[in-house]
Amino acid sequence: MKTLTTPISVPNIRKWQVTRFNAYLDDAPAWGEMTIQIFGAGSVPYCVRVLPIFDAQPSMTILANPTPVGYTDAISTAMKTIVNAFTTLQTANVSAGNRAAQLAAIETAALSIGIVDASLAGT
Repeated sequence: MKTLTTPISVPNIRKWQVTRFNAYLDDAPAWGEMTIQIFGAGSVPYCVRVLPIFDAQPSMTILANPTPVGYTDAISTAMKTIVNAFTTLQTANVSAGNRAAQLAAIETAALSIGIVDASLAGT
């Protein structure tokens, strides 16, 4: 779970977490599906997004609106082509020992390659 360095104030977004990553290795091309849950103050759920992730094809990304005017416009999604998006997340997925470590590694990788907007960086 990442606690935002700079929280988003209008809907009070404070944290996000990758809760699931599935790799579909038998499909051509191989791809992944990442589930992100976003939380407000007191760990109250704000929203859940399921993101399809591909290599060198448009993948779904999470964007943050730093100046939302209402509850529903703080988090959005957009399609973005990232050359090795699936490979990077799958490598993070298999590189760590237990499931919690794998999900934490996926969170870090998703931030580093732009699947999760840099404004959602945290600790």
